[in-house]
Amino acid sequence: MRTILVLLAFTSLIFGQDRDRTFYLTHTSTVQQFQEVATVIRTIANIPIISADNDRRSVTVHAADAQIAMAEWLFNELDNPAIQPSVQHEYRAPGGADDVVRVFYISAAPTVQDFQKSPHWCEPSLTSRGCSPTMRPKPW
Repeated sequence: MRTILVLLAFTSLIFGQDRDRTFYLTHTSTVQQFQEVATVIRTIANIPIISADNDRRSVTVHAADAQIAMAEWLFNELDNPAIQPSVQHEYRAPGGADDVVRVFYISAAPTVQDFQKSPHWCEPSLTSRGCSPTMRPKPW
């Protein structure tokens, strides 16, 4: 019995443990915007266990430290009322030589349908994850 407990303790140390982190969005004016931010965080940071509380405007994630770091960066980018479209908004994942997340702020798209065809949109931004050389905004 002791051997099993020691083995379990070492296994949890080797593989790491996921933890919870809650973010409170203060600059989303509608439930739809709030849900869009939660969806972008879940999708881009690849976090399968996430819960969103519409009433408290909170998003709780259960993930590894690297995923939580990315979720925190996304949260700060998407819940920021002082958008600076001219500044490059980029996050490089730790340990990933070419794992990049960028947020592009869209000033004008020809139509709402064109904007919504983008893979991960959260009005008025487009969030994308991939290799650095291939990450650039689509010309409208």
